[in-house]
Amino acid sequence: VGWIRVEDKTILSMGQRTVTHSPRFLVTLENAKSKNQSRSREEEEATSRLHIRQLREADRGCYMCQLNTKPMLSQLGCVDGEVSVLEGENATLSCKASGRPSPRVLWRREKSGSILMRGLHDPLIP
Repeated sequence: VGWIRVEDKTILSMGQRTVTHSPRFLVTLENAKSKNQSRSREEEEATSRLHIRQLREADRGCYMCQLNTKPMLSQLGCVDGEVSVLEGENATLSCKASGRPSPRVLWRREKSGSILMRGLHDPLIP
């Protein structure tokens, strides 16, 4: 799963690793198993969250959570009227995904450079 800033398609994260040099951005991933009642089998479920600390006006915009599936699935969240945070406060965006194999979340950010990877579980992808 990955997070992307929509406006300029900047990649913010791959899995739990952020790709910005700013410590204000952090991605967390929670895994869980759930039972699919219609298919009587267990499925893995993951919730990815993009945390933005000390929110700034420059962070305004839409962020997309993309699932590495065929076909690719995505979910959009915008830091504007939908998420209200005072400048300098923290903000968290969530992306919940399930499937087999477990999905990977990718975060991207508009109008910014690369983001330093800070997660522990996924390899750095240049």
